[in-house]
Amino acid sequence: MSKDPDDIKMSKFVFDYAGYKRVARINTGLAYEKDFEACVREFSVLFDFEITDLEGTTKLVENCYAKTKTSVLDASIE
Repeated sequence: MSKDPDDIKMSKFVFDYAGYKRVARINTGLAYEKDFEACVREFSVLFDFEITDLEGTTKLVENCYAKTKTSVLDASIE
C-alpha cells in the first residue's frame, strides 16, 4: 500500500478509506504456517478489524491469487 511496508499509518488510512472492517481467516485444511493464528489476531488488533472465519479449499486461494495477479498485470499495461 505504500513504499514502506512498515508504514502502518498509511495502511490504516487506506483500509479506512476503502471501508475495510474485517479480515478473513480461511480454513483450507492446511496447517503449514507456524504462527498463523497469532498473526491473524495481531493484524486484526493492529487495524481494528473483526475476524471472520470462512471454510474454503486451496482452489479458492488459487482462484483469488489468479484474479489478483491478472488485475495487477492489466493495470500495469494501461
